Amino acid sequence: MNVSIGGKRVRLSDKNLIGTGGEAMIFKHGNRAVKVYHTPGADRDQKLRDMVGAALPAAVIAPQELVFDEKGAQVIGFTMCLLDPEYVEARRLATKNYRATSGITSKEVAALFLHGLRTLNGIHQAGMVVGDLNDLNLMFHNAQPADLIYIDTDSFQFGAHPCMVGTEAFLDPLLYGVDLASKAVFRPANDWYSFAVLLFKSLLLTHPYGGVHPTLPTLTQRAYAGVSVLHPDVKYPRIAYHPDMLSDDLGAVFEGMFTKGSRSPIPEAVLQDYIQTLRVCPSCKSAYPSSRAHCPVCAAASPQPVAPKMGAALASCRTLIQTGGPILTWHIDGEKISLIARENGKLNLYRLDGVKGGGRTVPLFDALSDARFAFLGDTLIVSPSAASDDLMVVDCSGSKPVGVLKTATGHYSGSEPQFGASARHLYRLAGGYLMRGYLQNGLLLEQPVMAIAENQTWIRVAGDAERVFGCFRVYNTYTFWVLNDQTRVDASVTPLEPGEIVIEMDAKFASGSVLLARRTQLNGVERVRLDEVDLKGKLLHSRIVTTPDDYQPLNAHAYLTGVILRAGDTGLVQERMDGSAGKVFPQTEPFVGSGDLLAAYGNGLLVRKDDRVYWLTL
Repeated sequence: MNVSIGGKRVRLSDKNLIGTGGEAMIFKHGNRAVKVYHTPGADRDQKLRDMVGAALPAAVIAPQELVFDEKGAQVIGFTMCLLDPEYVEARRLATKNYRATSGITSKEVAALFLHGLRTLNGIHQAGMVVGDLNDLNLMFHNAQPADLIYIDTDSFQFGAHPCMVGTEAFLDPLLYGVDLASKAVFRPANDWYSFAVLLFKSLLLTHPYGGVHPTLPTLTQRAYAGVSVLHPDVKYPRIAYHPDMLSDDLGAVFEGMFTKGSRSPIPEAVLQDYIQTLRVCPSCKSAYPSSRAHCPVCAAASPQPVAPKMGAALASCRTLIQTGGPILTWHIDGEKISLIARENGKLNLYRLDGVKGGGRTVPLFDALSDARFAFLGDTLIVSPSAASDDLMVVDCSGSKPVGVLKTATGHYSGSEPQFGASARHLYRLAGGYLMRGYLQNGLLLEQPVMAIAENQTWIRVAGDAERVFGCFRVYNTYTFWVLNDQTRVDASVTPLEPGEIVIEMDAKFASGSVLLARRTQLNGVERVRLDEVDLKGKLLHSRIVTTPDDYQPLNAHAYLTGVILRAGDTGLVQERMDGSAGKVFPQTEPFVGSGDLLAAYGNGLLVRKDDRVYWLTL
């Protein structure tokens, strides 16, 4: 794509595409980012001209210079500061798995939002309103979480320029049903509501109107009625932190906002006092208010499984592994279970030979905040961070880890390193190819399997077979494929609707099929798309899940061809991809809860909680 910047012709390469959404694409160009609209127009033209050069806080990624079409005639976008790849979306702060793997505590989260609060005040003082304030347009540095960065600022409302969109989960209920595009309807008070939702969600890991209510089934119904997740009639989500993680003063601010209808700015002093009174639990390392007699996280920890009661429908659950810290990742290879836990600032590898016992623990190295792992037999493949190309190959067959070699891999969209391992091979991206290799005498012996699109290829690898599921992205078009040993075929999946954006993707493998899960957003409403394809790429079934929290995290479910098993707060839930009636197993309710990760294992299921793995049988 050719554009004009500063009167000079510039070539934007598709391999430098780092983001795409319903309205625009974002490219890396030197040390800047370039945003190009799908459908430029006169309204955007004037708004950008009025916004360039505006005096905004430093933490606002504002338009810097106009971008024109190749002829220099029409404004089609703008340049802006390019963030380091270590910056990630604020939505991660509200996910338990990320909080466990990163080690970020409530104190660091609150400090981030204190910075974000000051920035929001500065935006309002500049005469602007964010409007569509949500967890996708706030960013923080994964390794050094010191400040919140506001992005997508071209949607800000100011003067006669409206903010034309709103994200349902963060939109003030006072604006439900209002035509946001017709005129400037947002007020600073609406921003404070959205900011409070973000802060509450990030501190307690649940939406302020989350949970389950007997007569108000949807989040928006509860928000409109002012029935918060703390209401006695609402079943509080198990995945969430206990409300005692909040100070009384901060809790009162949230009660005013979500129950009594207040829209006052969050007092900076309340957030500052909250941060100063937090203390770290010596056991679980969580930060909680010093006014609490006990750590709320430890008090709400998963109970040990109990012997099943006699009855017609029994569930049996026993602990297979318990660690001294959060489990970061796991891998099942036949009967063998491997997992990595962060314990006292270190990473430890646990190996279990099966349900009958037997195994070992291998101390690894200092904890890495954003590492990714793959298991290749007794060898561990480590990507140290999202920003790094490096892959470390580590032999873990002995009592201590031994470095074997270092290689590298490519990224998807400039941030997520792409690699995986089957039972015999390491798959990585290099030199424009998907490479498949095996280890022999300390060397990685490889061959190219197929050509790929540089920086625009996403892959997932089956752990028990030579199968890879992936996609190529060209601008806003996704092409999915299945690689079965040496044969690659295109995969038919349901297309995105116009304006629908992909937030994240994952894939699960069964013996003869693959399940693609895509978390997407359309017109400000989040959902999960599920597509099941066979190994020839034929679409078998597809579903759209309108309760996306049922799939949080996106890879938590167990999958067998045609069947999904997921953990809910009422017990294990079985869902069928063909749309036929599913099933809930209430006898499992004591053992599973929302957010638990599941995997098929023998004649039962493995249930992965924060610091332990259960074996559940019915």
